[in-house]
Amino acid sequence: MARALHALLLAHATHTWATDPLAGAVDIAPPAWAPAVYTGEHPSVRELHREYGNIFRHGNRNAASHLWASFLLDRAPHMSLARLLHFFTGFCAVSGSPVQPGDFTRYVLTLPLVSGGTATGFMYYCCWPCVCDTQDFIRVDTRTVASSDGESRLHFAVIGDPCRNASALRTPFVQPFYGRDTTTLEREAPEVRCV
Repeated sequence: MARALHALLLAHATHTWATDPLAGAVDIAPPAWAPAVYTGEHPSVRELHREYGNIFRHGNRNAASHLWASFLLDRAPHMSLARLLHFFTGFCAVSGSPVQPGDFTRYVLTLPLVSGGTATGFMYYCCWPCVCDTQDFIRVDTRTVASSDGESRLHFAVIGDPCRNASALRTPFVQPFYGRDTTTLEREAPEVRCV
């Protein structure tokens, strides 16, 4: 049986590369998020989707699923591991689009591990081109996550740090979607920022 492969894009081992100018200086935990501590059965991923405006402050989630992940990981200590994993099913690993978990958005993939070998698991997507991008650009790494259940070592889908070559965000390319001509990643993915 395939393990869950948690849809998440991080710059290798940290999520601060695109969002926190004081990376590593001070680690301030956010207050408890109501859906994280809700005592009912299972909160809906729609509760995560309602946070869209708080997560994507520059108005566009293109290629910024790392911000969904950062939001959830920052609040992980307040929720059970099962609840955390449930919320990770609510967005596309590549585009960052909000998705409803189900048979039509769940794919099983085998991807290379950063450390060698492969890992097989489920990921959630908005469309098939994102599945292709995953196979081309995403690898799997592990990370220890602290939830209210304690620490767990989990597999995560990762990409390299785009800020290692920040000028590439301004390199023109032909956009294959929307009938556009030439554009840049900086224009198409405004939430991907180097600080």
